[in-house]
Amino acid sequence: MFYGIKKYLICIACCLLVLACEDKDSLDYKAKAAVEQMQDVSQLATVEYTVSKVIKAEDNAWYKIGDRKILFTCEAYLKAGVDLSNFSMQSVEIDGAEKSVTITIPHAELLVINIPPDKIKNVYQKVGVLRSDFSAQERNALVKQGEQDILKDIESFGILQQADQNAVEFFTSMFRQMGFEHVTVNFYVKNEKNRL
Repeated sequence: MFYGIKKYLICIACCLLVLACEDKDSLDYKAKAAVEQMQDVSQLATVEYTVSKVIKAEDNAWYKIGDRKILFTCEAYLKAGVDLSNFSMQSVEIDGAEKSVTITIPHAELLVINIPPDKIKNVYQKVGVLRSDFSAQERNALVKQGEQDILKDIESFGILQQADQNAVEFFTSMFRQMGFEHVTVNFYVKNEKNRL
């Protein structure tokens, strides 16, 4: 009797071991491994742009004597991509029989805007004898205004559309290398209430 129970327990243990071990060549296993790696990334930058901006200011109030003008250029480095902080297996639908996968990610957004101080060049400055020079605080405010102007114009640059397109190419390539034949990438607006 003890021998029969022992044999039965060994059989159960073997079955549990088989169930616990997934086939590492299966599409499900590969997709889960890829999703886990992407969760570690949290942000996927898919495009970088360098934008040049001309910033000018003029202070010629009628009650002040003399001109006060400044003109400088700056370069802004922009990175756009996809926020993957909520990316999970719920974002991925797999049909193993059809070898197809559908990935749902948020639309691209601007991840970084950086205007390095060494990329700000004073091109022209004219300050009347009776006027004070532009202070560091005023210059910083003008650079901040230039940054806000760039953010307002972000749609016209096409950077977000390009970032979306590059994200589609990235995920399509990644999942095709795993063995999926049909890859679909869908987008949702990040702040929608009915998101994943």
